[in-house]
Amino acid sequence: MPTFVIGRMEWIRHNRMVGPLHIAAGDASERRKMNATAKRWILPGAGVLAILLLTPFPLRAQDKKDAPTAVETKPEAKPEAKPEVKPVAESTKASGNTKAELVGATTCLGCHTDKDSFRKNIHAKAMPREKGVEFEQSCETCHGPGSLHVAAGGDKSNPDFYTIHNPKRMKASEASKTCLQCHEGGARMNWEGSKHDSKNVSCVNCHSVHNEEANGGQAPLLTKKSQAEVCYQCHAEKKAQIQKSAHMPLVEGKMGCTACHNPHGSNTEKLLVKDSVTETCYQCHQDKRGPYLWEHPPVREDCRNCHEAHGSTNDYMLIIKPPFLCSRCHLSGSHMGGEQNDANMINIQSVYGGEGHSCVNCHSRIHGSNHPSGKRFFR
Repeated sequence: MPTFVIGRMEWIRHNRMVGPLHIAAGDASERRKMNATAKRWILPGAGVLAILLLTPFPLRAQDKKDAPTAVETKPEAKPEAKPEVKPVAESTKASGNTKAELVGATTCLGCHTDKDSFRKNIHAKAMPREKGVEFEQSCETCHGPGSLHVAAGGDKSNPDFYTIHNPKRMKASEASKTCLQCHEGGARMNWEGSKHDSKNVSCVNCHSVHNEEANGGQAPLLTKKSQAEVCYQCHAEKKAQIQKSAHMPLVEGKMGCTACHNPHGSNTEKLLVKDSVTETCYQCHQDKRGPYLWEHPPVREDCRNCHEAHGSTNDYMLIIKPPFLCSRCHLSGSHMGGEQNDANMINIQSVYGGEGHSCVNCHSRIHGSNHPSGKRFFR
């Protein structure tokens, strides 16, 4: 504490101790003088003392050395993320802590001699060009690293034998994920959540990379010799319809199921390749597209109002024979002849409804007409 402050405080304390004795011997004027002096020094001294006590004094150089200092910490640098290697399959963790490693396609073909034709497969040709995956990596791109599988030496009691990926023994979602490493987007962009995917149908249910007898190693690498036979594995009722007298030309090999359907997923009903049934049919039946001056509403709405899409025992793949087909909507009319106005009876009993005759004998432009007088589809 500064010396002048201590001196003033000592002087005040001395005067307080000797003051009363001195004043007792003096007069009243001395008392007033002493009180004024005390007030003049006590109040400023107390203020200075308060300021000194509240003001932090800087540390000495030695104190600074001894005082603890905060340690600056730098944020830890995050390791750079390694780019995912595609389409090479991930290493399979086997028994113990050993991970499988790549051995090359030549090693694989040393045992799997029946797969030697894979060298001519479309995958073996396209993978180096499209994905940068050379032939030696081709097997393990889909089946995973095979060193542990090779070391098992064909011993199926050894857990390492099963470290290789076999899509036919995997879950449907996992098997499809292997294929989608490369075959993603395009016609397969709607695969996830599609009808086939939701029913646990995987790629290997329809496609086979190694079934050379069925596909000759060429796209689309089906398990059967034709698209129709592949689809018939599940859609047996469609196979029965295709065998009827009036049918889509699948039996003749002039078209396949994918002409109308996208088995890999679609945003439309029945996995159609177009936005609606009529748009799908117009791909081949362009003469029925129109636009027409006189539209036939059931035709514009849906071709299936009158036709069975896959096959029928009736001509033109109709769902039932005319005139009964037309009478579903046209219950009565003003036809000439016949005992009743009902369209069925007109066609059956009148002179216009002899054997083999029907509504389209007169209403020949049933899909629509552009003639000014074609309101009744006569011309």
